[in-house]
Amino acid sequence: MHIPNCTIAGRIRSRGIALYFFLVPVWLFILTLTMNGQTSSVRPVSAASAYQFPQIMLTGTVQQLTTTQTTGTSAVNQLVVDGPQGTFTASLGPNLSEHLKQSLSSGKSVQISGTMQTTGGQDYLVAYVLTVDGNQITIRNKYGFLAHTSSRTRAASTSGALYGGTK
Repeated sequence: MHIPNCTIAGRIRSRGIALYFFLVPVWLFILTLTMNGQTSSVRPVSAASAYQFPQIMLTGTVQQLTTTQTTGTSAVNQLVVDGPQGTFTASLGPNLSEHLKQSLSSGKSVQISGTMQTTGGQDYLVAYVLTVDGNQITIRNKYGFLAHTSSRTRAASTSGALYGGTK
């Protein structure tokens, strides 16, 4: 009469169950990764869908570029544009280069994409992308943060002035 060794059979059975509980989640994880990779390569992604906020695109001709500054804040460049939908004001942020300011002369054709927001009872187009003379300038990133640094800050940081260095 043969008596089976219960401890060896129990160990083999518990290893199989442990292996099952390890391999199934790993297999599901790999399957999920490969399926996400396949669907993302097939699905077209437009530039407008890259932004977190709903975007609108307006075109028109520049009436004027103004710079306003309130106490305790940095200067904000606002572009007044006359378009087919009427006159609108676009907020371009504080960090426009002098070259870009000069290119935004009265009568210049522009295309601006951004989000409409109301501040103080007035509607503003918060600009994300500005197109002038075929050149596309990113004003804000897809999360709404300003994309460019001012030239003064950039010069100061490269010279070491921000970290106590000398010019």
